[in-house]
Amino acid sequence: MDDCKNSTSNIGLRSLVVASIILLMMLTIRKVTKQDLEDMYQPPFKSCVKESHVSSVICSYNRVIGIPTCADPDLLKGVIKSQWGLDWLKNMRLGFFDGDPKSQPLGNLGPSDVHTDDHKSLALDAAKQGIDSLDNKGALPLSSNNTKNLAVIGSNANATNRRLLIEQAAKAAGTADVVVMVVGLDQSIEAEGLDKENLTLHGYQEKLVMEVANATKGTMILVVMAAGNVDVSFCKDQ
Repeated sequence: MDDCKNSTSNIGLRSLVVASIILLMMLTIRKVTKQDLEDMYQPPFKSCVKESHVSSVICSYNRVIGIPTCADPDLLKGVIKSQWGLDWLKNMRLGFFDGDPKSQPLGNLGPSDVHTDDHKSLALDAAKQGIDSLDNKGALPLSSNNTKNLAVIGSNANATNRRLLIEQAAKAAGTADVVVMVVGLDQSIEAEGLDKENLTLHGYQEKLVMEVANATKGTMILVVMAAGNVDVSFCKDQ
């Protein structure tokens, strides 16, 4: 909740262009109850609305307890507007509905006003703060004194070279003190309008992880880059 508060506050201070928006992504778990939502899943979003005073909320396209979130009056009007006090009039005050956008103070903004160094720095900071450590048995942080040979391997390790051969990866892992294995999902799997068929890593990634793990003589760190849940139970004993 603190991260959300700090992030939205920074946006408000560092950007005079866009209103801060949070994406209300509710779970697709069918057996979730209203009590579960109230106690576990809604508090972070409630904090964004009540403490950080976000300008708007975007509902997700999925169903929660059988009701599409974008068509749920109890959620949109009852919880978000009435209980949390979201001010729906902020966009009106920015002039979004006052005729020709070009005649408004923000109407002539373009890509150059958004893709700035300041915005990219903020996006990088948000990405760093979004990293979670699921398990660490003393491997991190890495020591520059003890790490002489570091291998970074995986389909997400280098965007310009996404298909490292498994044999080459295992060979590199066998000579390294520390191996950073980077796997995950891209927008061909996770994107608006797409439903994942399972929670596994796609393609050859599971085989790649296991081959590299078996070849590693030192420490291996698994990095999963994904926007949703990923099942990594296949390597929990490695």
